[in-house]
Amino acid sequence: MKTRLSRQFAQYGVTLEPRSVDGLPGAVLRTADEEIANVFSIDIADGQVQAIRGVINPDKLHHLGPVADVRAHQARQ
Repeated sequence: MKTRLSRQFAQYGVTLEPRSVDGLPGAVLRTADEEIANVFSIDIADGQVQAIRGVINPDKLHHLGPVADVRAHQARQ
């Protein structure tokens, strides 16, 4: 069964790659062109999500590979 989020991912051609981010569970969100759009981590304590931290600043992501211009992508929508 597809969730609403997975349908949106398919619609926009983005992929979510599970990764460890700063020692926490997280993921890398990539565009259809395989550029990095977002990196986020999930802080879990006592079985509950305490915080979700995301980074979209290209200056902080460029060391991971090609970074998407998210603002330009949004303007095309």
